[in-house]
Amino acid sequence: MARVTKDPQERTNELIDAAEELFLTNGYDKTSVSDIVKKIGVAQGTFYYYFQTKEEILDAIAVRYFTMIMRECDKIDRCQPAPQQLRLMFQALFRVSMHPGKQGNSRVFRYLFPEKHFHLLERIEQRGYEMLGSVFFEDH
Repeated sequence: MARVTKDPQERTNELIDAAEELFLTNGYDKTSVSDIVKKIGVAQGTFYYYFQTKEEILDAIAVRYFTMIMRECDKIDRCQPAPQQLRLMFQALFRVSMHPGKQGNSRVFRYLFPEKHFHLLERIEQRGYEMLGSVFFEDH
């Protein structure tokens, strides 16, 4: 099989898309790094070039999701009354979480809800706070 070289961002997105789809289909625990690379037809070393662990690719999924929320929240007019801004922020959150397709699907973290994944949920919560905290807590 001929080796296909792709732009690093394109390859990263391809790995993230495959991981997200497999996590949703098979669950986080039942998805291996081997499954992810097989899905897109690359060597296992390719995964480790972009991500050190399966948890790290999960973090990349969270970052993608929170970035989409931030983009939606950035569209909100900060001159509106605070209750209206808050309502619009929640609308943005729901719009992103209900978006069909791989990016922004509300099911994306469902595979983490079992209690044994509490540490992963805490990690994602912290990442969300880091990324979205400025939307809610800083003056614009």
